Amino acid sequence: MTDTTKTLESRATKVTFFEDRAEVLRTSTLRAEPGLCRVRVDGISAAVDDSSLVIRASANARVLQSNVVRRVREAPTASEAELQAMEKDAKRASERHHRAMQRLAIEASEHQRLRKLLERWTIAIARVPRGPAENLSDWRSSRSSVEEQLRLTLDRESEARLECEQSSRDVDRAQARLDLARRARPVFETHVEAQVEVEKAETITVDLVYRVPCALWRPEHLVRLVTREAGISELEIVTHATVWQATGEDWKDIACHFSTARPAQIASPPLLSEEALRLRKKTEEEKRTVVVEAREQVVSSVGGERGPGASDEMPGVDDGGEPLTFEGGTTTVPSDGHPLRIEIGRRLVPCKTDCVAMPELSESAFVRARGTLTGKTPLLAGPMNLARGSEIVGRARAPFVAAGDTFEIGLGSLEGITVRRRPNEEREVATLTGAQKLTRTIELYLSNTGARVERLRVSERFPVSELADLKVEVLKHEGGTLDHRDGFIHVDLELGPRATKKLELSYRIEAPSKIQLRL
Repeated sequence: MTDTTKTLESRATKVTFFEDRAEVLRTSTLRAEPGLCRVRVDGISAAVDDSSLVIRASANARVLQSNVVRRVREAPTASEAELQAMEKDAKRASERHHRAMQRLAIEASEHQRLRKLLERWTIAIARVPRGPAENLSDWRSSRSSVEEQLRLTLDRESEARLECEQSSRDVDRAQARLDLARRARPVFETHVEAQVEVEKAETITVDLVYRVPCALWRPEHLVRLVTREAGISELEIVTHATVWQATGEDWKDIACHFSTARPAQIASPPLLSEEALRLRKKTEEEKRTVVVEAREQVVSSVGGERGPGASDEMPGVDDGGEPLTFEGGTTTVPSDGHPLRIEIGRRLVPCKTDCVAMPELSESAFVRARGTLTGKTPLLAGPMNLARGSEIVGRARAPFVAAGDTFEIGLGSLEGITVRRRPNEEREVATLTGAQKLTRTIELYLSNTGARVERLRVSERFPVSELADLKVEVLKHEGGTLDHRDGFIHVDLELGPRATKKLELSYRIEAPSKIQLRL
């Protein structure tokens, strides 16, 4: 029986991304002799979850014990080659500064010599007896020669001083870079040590499975409206998994899987507690008066809208309650924290398109596509890039859509269509009975600045009463269809090229005096 320690080279072969972590399968091979041997597997992230580590060996080997070992050592910030290059740069900068200082000293000495020469010349000319003016030309020529040499020396001294200052700054910068490169930084090293019992001499495979944080994924969609030659419209839905990882591990040519499961979530159901309900009598004022206020009611379908607890922060992965797994093929995910998009699904969904206008919300008309989701997998909630043909028309957020469920998607505004909305209101109160009447008229002006006929559906709201004493009556609806359950008026119309049309919609609210209308 032998007891040896061998260091194994390993590589990540499969990574399963979750919404807040990743599970890594790392594989290595070992040529082992019969008996016990200790192995060391490098390349593990320092943030590995120790409790999730599972080590498996091939058929004729058995893992007896394993543990994660972490250590911290200090290392220079730069490599040895980088340090040598920086030292050469610092030496060259120092040599340039030394030569600049020597040149400055020479020019300064020449400057002092010429100044003293000029002073002595002035003293000597004062002692010369005065003579004819024509003898002064030689003296002037000699003085001009000295002054010219002094001017040239001053120029050279100024250049040498400037060069000296620049070389001094270069020396300081080179030395600062060198000091920073020599500064020690902590290096975190992690490896797994395991004791393996081998039955016979052969090459065995050692697999490590563990989970790490700092890796996650989120779904993202590209929805493109495609119109075939036969006039059939389809939605091409391409789903991408956007992944991030900053674990410090090298994930090259790995098999990517994306799961909606939540391994860290508590699996047991919560306990229900009793809730006490209390009653109280109405006050006399509350008995005499009923207050009616307008309330916005969201009409929800499968997948619904964002609830009151929704947040603008990064959402989780919504799978409708059933964990799903998607395959993303083989790819490389660098540990740089940057997003990487990997395609995990593509489908064509037949759809019907129309143009809708909701003047209360927007002055534009929009293209809407409605269809039934095909395939066996749902459409996960996430951001969508919207396109019509080769043109990107905007971004939106997709709700969760189950397989086989109907859905609708807005595909950007319709160019050339503008809508203006003008609401008017009249209130009447009967003198004797106090009965109230509230009449609202909504004037809509639709314009088509394009060169073709556009078919459009205009949707406007009216209130729906929950009280028997409060009556709501639609007076004008321009031949549109009424949805009394949800409170919508839908008017279908055609707008010719460069045409304008006016719609007038109105409704009346009647209430007795005991009801206060806060509308």
